[in-house]
Amino acid sequence: GRSYSPGVENPDEVYCDGAEGNKLCNKIHGEWGDSIPRNGEYCAWAVLEFQDPPEYNYCDDAMNTTFFNRGFDLNTQYFLDLPDGPDHVLAMGYTGGVPCGQTSSPWPAASIIFKNGTNYAKNWIASYHMRTISAGYSFGFTFRGHYKAVKCDDISFSPDDPKDNGIYLLTDGTEDYGGKTNDFQVLWNQFRSLDDFSPNFLKGKEG
Repeated sequence: GRSYSPGVENPDEVYCDGAEGNKLCNKIHGEWGDSIPRNGEYCAWAVLEFQDPPEYNYCDDAMNTTFFNRGFDLNTQYFLDLPDGPDHVLAMGYTGGVPCGQTSSPWPAASIIFKNGTNYAKNWIASYHMRTISAGYSFGFTFRGHYKAVKCDDISFSPDDPKDNGIYLLTDGTEDYGGKTNDFQVLWNQFRSLDDFSPNFLKGKEG
């Protein structure tokens, strides 16, 4: 089951609520991301929720689900096509294929783990990611972001977790990536379990 609660702030994380009139809030691109050392020890981990309005009917409406998942696929493929993608990203995932269930989240969610803090992330967000997410906002989606600075060596994967271009892909029910119905839940549960070191960085203390 879930060790996290979608749609709200969970304990011991950095949180950003787009429902409060700040639709494009993104901690990776701001002061929080800048505070994380880029020495290879720490990874910047984001879990990103996109709560759809009732009329959009994500998961139950195959056409709308396919349309929205294309944004996830574009961002995933960006790093799968990047020759040095594994140098920047450890893992990615999203809530999945068509038809999709609600095992991991009642609405679309995605996750990405950047190596070396946000060394590469800011450029990707500014030059590519912001263009691919604009369609979701036009349909009235609400964004919520969960963030942690974790020790990369504390993140674990099983030998049978799917990989492409050296990047782990834990995506619910997407046959292209070998996803099982609860892969994303496993990813988010691990995010929830790991210590967040970012408060120390923001205070000028490491540890």
